[in-house]
Amino acid sequence: MQKILIFVDELSSDPTEDELDTQREAEEVKIALVDLGYDPIISQFSLNLEKNIEIIKSEPWALIFNLVETLNSNTMIHIAPLLFEIYNVKYSGGNSQSLFITSDKVYAKKTFRNSKIRTADYYWVNSKNVAGTLINKEVIVKPINDEASSGINDSSIMQFSSAEDIKNYIKDNQTLFIEEYIKGKEYNVSVMKIEGIVKVLPIAQMQFIDFPKDKPKILNYNSKWDEESFEYKHTIRTFKCSKRDSELMVEFSEITKKCYSLFGNKGYMRVDFRTDEYGIPYVLEVNVNPCISSDSGFVAAANENGMSYNDLIQTIVKGALNE
Repeated sequence: MQKILIFVDELSSDPTEDELDTQREAEEVKIALVDLGYDPIISQFSLNLEKNIEIIKSEPWALIFNLVETLNSNTMIHIAPLLFEIYNVKYSGGNSQSLFITSDKVYAKKTFRNSKIRTADYYWVNSKNVAGTLINKEVIVKPINDEASSGINDSSIMQFSSAEDIKNYIKDNQTLFIEEYIKGKEYNVSVMKIEGIVKVLPIAQMQFIDFPKDKPKILNYNSKWDEESFEYKHTIRTFKCSKRDSELMVEFSEITKKCYSLFGNKGYMRVDFRTDEYGIPYVLEVNVNPCISSDSGFVAAANENGMSYNDLIQTIVKGALNE
């Protein structure tokens, strides 16, 4: 029986809902692995590297299932796969380079630009100039490193009347960056290798139902984690695509495959898009190792593709063992 180590985040002293969800995710993965005939064990990955190395070397693991998502506010999650690579242990998910780049949203946006992948204009503390699209228009202010929509709420949508105002704001808030707010529709595109072939799963549109006219139609922290909130109850995922959107779906797939190749060609990934008023798609961000809890968007896309939860976990494991 093959032994699989499930590495998950060490909980903080006062864990948030997204942290707790990662623990639930690990338990669900463990149950699936047992069902599939593997011998899994869950262990916490921390900033104590010696302890991590001791765990890695403690058994001849067939695979490490990497569920480390929020190590030191996401700034160091690449350390986990880096250790696996150093000790030559096969592991699930993205590689250390892909996680290093995508855990920094500004660095990721630079990579998009260099690879001619359309993304919204932005400004951060080291930017030389402020793009005209950020002045006197709605922008969204985001944390550079945090995931799970942490720090995103209605007040994240702002407007600045001058380049100097933008510069001063970021000077005082250097962990944030300002991005052009693309007001159109939002889509999530999941991708993974299935039997060695890069496969884009059914594309989800996020619909904002009965939102008041002045309420931003964005995926914020509440819409993902607070089940009692208006946003959670009124943000709906749909896989229904109209015929007039068929060309857009093809474009999403092509861009997503390009992102998958750009960020390591390994593991499973979700690419988040918004379209503007003309239907032009912009990549918001790339999520390497997105959440695979049973109620997550990635799992919903896999289900839509005809895969059960156990099918998905088996596909991830087989893919990782063969990489």
